[in-house]
Amino acid sequence: MSKGIALSVTASVLFAVMYYYTSLLTPLSGVEIFGWRMLLTVPCMTVFMLVSGEWRRAVEILKRLGGKPKLLAVLIVSATLLGLQLWLFMWAPLNGYSLDVSLGYFLLPLSMVLTGRIAYGERLSYLQKVAVFFATLGVLNELYQVGGFSWATLLVVVGYPMYFVLRKWLKTDNLGGLWLDMTLMLPVAFWFVWGGEQGFGVFDQYPWLSLLIPVLGLISASALVVYII
Repeated sequence: MSKGIALSVTASVLFAVMYYYTSLLTPLSGVEIFGWRMLLTVPCMTVFMLVSGEWRRAVEILKRLGGKPKLLAVLIVSATLLGLQLWLFMWAPLNGYSLDVSLGYFLLPLSMVLTGRIAYGERLSYLQKVAVFFATLGVLNELYQVGGFSWATLLVVVGYPMYFVLRKWLKTDNLGGLWLDMTLMLPVAFWFVWGGEQGFGVFDQYPWLSLLIPVLGLISASALVVYII
């Protein structure tokens, strides 16, 4: 349990760092940052999986896909659900929705508990019930301070549980499944960067981004890998 807690806290810290990091990538838009994040995260994840031996997870799913080509349609849905979340995470800080998305992440643990209860019949221990009680108080206080929630909050609260339930049903709830979801997003990511205001020539006008953008991919891959583990 202590290892899981440590990994969870580490993932949260890395996501928080990445959330702030987007403000350093001016003049890129949120869509362009999302595109660069995908294009650089997948190679970083691939290297980690090859070194750690987790690459076999991806191979297993690809073999299943070879035997059941219709599975691709459902995998595209899974990739789309994840893509919406990752896009929102990059887009929100630059478009005035930081607090809305943050509120969604405050609510997410409670929505995941509810999902586990409804979808899988899971029961909480006494200490878990105490934790949920205090988490609920914290969320209610935040809702009072903010005065409600927007579509961005709802997208996080509803979207992530849907994504995790679908992955569990597909038996892709591992690093291999995450890698495949992100790989399926690469064409869209390429289009976002290529069709953006800055495009791939951004390094000519803003050379310092040639250092900052690769670090974004490294932070992103580390955060996602630690979170899934």
